[in-house]
Formats: sequence, structure tokens, C-alpha cells
Amino acid sequence: MQRARKLLGRAALAVLGPLLVLGACEAILRGFNIGHPTAFLLEADVRGKAALVNNPFYGYRFFPPALARNPAPIVTTREKPADTIRIVVLGESAAQGDPVIEFGLPRMLERMLNEAGPGVRFEVVNAAMTAINSHVIQDIARDTLACQPDLYILYIGNNEVIGPYGPGTVFTAWPGLMRLAPLRVSLTRHRLSFALRQMVDALQGGAAGPAQWDGLAMFAERAVPADAPSLEVMTDQFARNLSRIVRAAQRQGAQVILSSVAVNLSDCSPFGQDPAAHAEYERAQTLLRQGARGEALAAFKQARDLDTQRFRTDSRLNARLHVLAGELNTAWVDAERAFEEAAENGVPGRALFLDHVHFTFEGNVVLARAFAEQVAALFPEVSFASPFPDKAGMHEAMFYSPWCQRRSAQIMSDRRRLPPFRDQPDNAAQLQELETIINEQTARINQSDLDEWRARYEALQARYPNDFFLAFQWGAALCELGHWVEAAGLLSEAMTWTPLHFEARKLPALALSRSGEVTRAAETLLGPASHRGDFVAEYTLDLMRLLDRSGYPAEATRLGRAVLEQAPNLPQRQRVVTALRALESRS
Repeated sequence: MQRARKLLGRAALAVLGPLLVLGACEAILRGFNIGHPTAFLLEADVRGKAALVNNPFYGYRFFPPALARNPAPIVTTREKPADTIRIVVLGESAAQGDPVIEFGLPRMLERMLNEAGPGVRFEVVNAAMTAINSHVIQDIARDTLACQPDLYILYIGNNEVIGPYGPGTVFTAWPGLMRLAPLRVSLTRHRLSFALRQMVDALQGGAAGPAQWDGLAMFAERAVPADAPSLEVMTDQFARNLSRIVRAAQRQGAQVILSSVAVNLSDCSPFGQDPAAHAEYERAQTLLRQGARGEALAAFKQARDLDTQRFRTDSRLNARLHVLAGELNTAWVDAERAFEEAAENGVPGRALFLDHVHFTFEGNVVLARAFAEQVAALFPEVSFASPFPDKAGMHEAMFYSPWCQRRSAQIMSDRRRLPPFRDQPDNAAQLQELETIINEQTARINQSDLDEWRARYEALQARYPNDFFLAFQWGAALCELGHWVEAAGLLSEAMTWTPLHFEARKLPALALSRSGEVTRAAETLLGPASHRGDFVAEYTLDLMRLLDRSGYPAEATRLGRAVLEQAPNLPQRQRVVTALRALESRS
């Protein structure tokens, strides 16, 4: 017995010893504020009030710093006001609102619900994020419980294959270990985990995977056929992740809406090289031209399901989502069916989608209305004074200006000039359509009455004083019109709503640079000194290039110098130094 106790004691020491050392290392890192915070939400002072805001470093847990995506700007009080129904939207880039998040599902839904004049205020928190999947979303859901939500909306499925820990990912090592993904995600909550990954990357001469963000082109070598055994494992893990999210929400008293996921079917040929997928897509196009809509719809879905570049939610995942809604006793929105009904020919295409999964303004209206109707059913005590606005009404309510429309078209035009979109058979026609939109909106801008648009902005800002997106939208228009001083003042004030959303600092910094306040522009880009990510150098380089291309190389040079002077330890500092030297060599 004594010998057994000794062996047991030694075994315990062998296990507890390393754990104690690791725990002490973690405590030291946190005690001296070394490394980056790991929670999805952070506490911050926003205009004199305690708030929860997005953590700009959250993506570092799952992506190399050069590839890390940012959460959307979030500003919400820890204590929910009594007259507020708070909704949290979880998902990937389509749910977040990419490419122009101010017109995505979360803000669209919030405005649609409040425009209908209920007796309470609806607040929608955009907790969706580009390039993630259910493994990461489960972690985000855990943190957003601090928001005290009344309802979760889950619009999830497009990135299960290519997101972190998926079978076709480029972001995380050992993609085949999907069943261990929950443990791996849990470990990333520790600052020590990031420090160890940095050390390993340094020893290996750099992080594994792509060196920079190249969109879907990064997955060109990660084909996953429809009969791959890994898809069954992935689907089971997807169901487990969503079950954990739903049950945690229900334990806290929040309701949940699960949804199928709609994708572009008629105007998105398969991305992969599988001949069967392309043959089925061509057959679907023929059936559609012949007027056989039902058969065409089925064939388009089959072509999507056979696509070996799995960037769209397939039939397998949508079917599992429907089953889960019944098993978990959640509300259900069939977004896939809603888009089929909204499509003119019964097959969703370019009128509703900008690309394979991201929505046009009209597509976001369709999606938001489907959820708004379900929200109204879940909260029968709320009395809506008027119907939900239609597309025209949402244009007005969300300040959807020609500047916004042109910006969206320009972003998509840039994306479609790169693989894999560049290689799609109808890409030239879609590029031409985007060019037409850009020209049409430019003509509208040239004929616009600036005072009329300013009055529209001011009227909406008076109705929705906490909607900082309005100020950024109008500030962007002022920048395009060359009203730099007015834009700098407006955008600098708007930025106080988003203290840790560094991407929102780019436009104010540009306006300040063009207004001659380069030192303030550098201060704006750098933000709080306690933590700075690689993205600060990236944004600095973006602005330097933009200023140089616009004919202001002196301002670009001054901005680069000011950033380097104010931030001697800036991450990725050498990239800014190299760009600055190149500019100076030309002067």
C-alpha cells in the first residue's frame, strides 16, 4: 500500500509539476500584460461609459498575424437596458456583412426592427467574423453570453471546410484532427499558447501557410471531394459545436434561431476542377433556359455539392441544420427557401449575391426580413406599429448613398480580377456589370445635391444618435468629395465610438493627412499604446500607398516618418521603413 502511494504521488507530481510551471508562466504573461488579450470582448470606456467592445487581436488565436481577420466593431453596455431586446448574430463573413459591413445582416436587421416602430428598442450585436467556422464561433458564443442576449441568430456553414481546423484549411496545422478542435480552441485562450506558436514559427523561419491574405486563392491546393470521409467527421463536429452553442444560450434563458444558408447557385460556376461538377452546372443552365425551374434548381445544388473547392454550404450541412433545429427545440428560418422565392427565376443568382455567398443590398434585405418575421413571432409581446420596410425603405433608413454603392462595386471589381473568380467562365460579364454600376453611381454623385445628402444624414443621425456607421458613411463621402477638413473632424469624433477597432482609424487618418495634420494622423493610426498588432503597419502602408498614388508623396513620407517616430517598437516596423526608404529615394 505504501509503495502504491509513493507511485501515485510521483505520478501526480509528474503531471502537476509541468502544469504548475505552465500556470506560473501564464500568470506572469498576464500580470505584466505581455502578449495580446484573448477574449472576444474587452471592457473599455466609450464616451464616458463602461462598455464591451471587440478585441482587435482575437483573430491571432486562430490565424498567423499576417492573415488574422478582424471582428466587426462592437459597442454594447455590459448591463442591458430594461427597454432593450438584445440580439447576437453569430456566423462568418456572409453574416458579418462582407464586403460592406454597414449594410450586412446585423445592422440591416436592427434598423428593420426599429423602423417598424415597436415599443422597445432592438439592439443587434454583430459577433460574426470573416474566415472562421463553428469551431471558433463556439468560443465567440461563450464570450458573448456576457452581453446578456435575449436571442441568438446562427447563420453558419460556409467555412466549415476551409476555416480553422477544417479538413481543407490553410490556417491551422493538422486539419485532420477535427475531433480535437474543441480542446485546441480552449488552449488558445491562454497567452502562453500564442507565445509558444511564435517561438515555433521563429525556429522554423516563419509561420506555416500563406504569407499574406489572398482570399479564396489560398485554398487552390486544398480540394476536398464530395465523398471524402473527412466531410462526415466535419458534419458531426459541426452539429456538436452548434449543439453546445444552443444549449449554453438556452441555459442562460436566451432564445435561438437556427437557419439554413443560402448561396449563389445560378451565377457561380464550381471553383474546383472536378468535371462532374462543371457538367452538372452546364446541365442546370440548359434546364433553366428551357424553363424547367425545379429540375434546374436541383441540378445547380448538385453542382455546388460536387464542387471540390468547398466555399459554400452544401446540402449535407443544410439538412443537418434543419434536423438540429428540431432536436434542440429552436426557432427555424429557411433562408435557402427564402432566397429561392425571392429570385426572379426561382434560382438565386447575381441579383441577390455579389459573389458565391456574400449578399447584394437586396439580398441582405431578403435575409433580414426572414429573420425579422421570426423575431416578431418569438416576441409576441412587442407591438409593431408598421410593417417592416421594403428595399426602398431600407435604402432611405440606412443612408444607402451612391458613394456606398460605388464603393461596394469597386471592392467586388478588385476581387473579381483575382483567382478564383478570375477563372470563372462568366467573370468578364460580371466585371462589365460592376463597371457599369461604378459609372452609373459616379454620374449620380456628380449630379448630387450635397446639401440634400447632408440633410438626410443629419436627420438620420438625430433619430439614431448611437449609430456611428452613419458618421463613417457620410465622412467617406466627404473624403471622396475632397472636403478633408470637415471629414477629419467628423470621422475623428465618430472614432471615439470604436476605441479598439483599428480598421476604423484608416479613414480618419487619411482625412487628417490630407488636411495637413500628419502628426495627428499617425497618432490616430497607432491608437492605444498598450497593444499594437501587425495590422497597424499594414494600415500605415495602405495609406502611404494611397497618398502616393493620389499625387501626395510628401504626405505619404511624412506619415511614415511620424508613425515610426511615435512607435519605436511597432510590429512589422521594417516593412514601413522599407516603404519609406523607397519613397525617399524618389524625392
